[in-house]
Amino acid sequence: MFDPGDLQSAAVGVEFETPENVRIRYPLAGPGTRFLAWLLDQLLVFVLTAVVSIGLLIAGIASGTLESALEGFRPEDFEHGGGPQTTMYFIGAMLLVMTFGSFVYYFF
Repeated sequence: MFDPGDLQSAAVGVEFETPENVRIRYPLAGPGTRFLAWLLDQLLVFVLTAVVSIGLLIAGIASGTLESALEGFRPEDFEHGGGPQTTMYFIGAMLLVMTFGSFVYYFF
């Protein structure tokens, strides 16, 4: 039968019993706590993305591969919307930034 007291207890916390007959109860996080956790996650992803990007940039400059990769860029490519190589570089960079957070959460 439905007990209205269950709704009040569900709003305050979660309680369940394990197969070993141990009751576990913990309070639910409120919107402020959840927002702070989300904000911290986003800051960590941003910092990690920046560190990895700067590290790759420094490695590319140090090894000389960045210079050879940028040889295909000509100033006139940017005047008329860019060529196909420029477009592909920007699409790749955008996809890397957009999916890096999911990659970090999945593997770490």
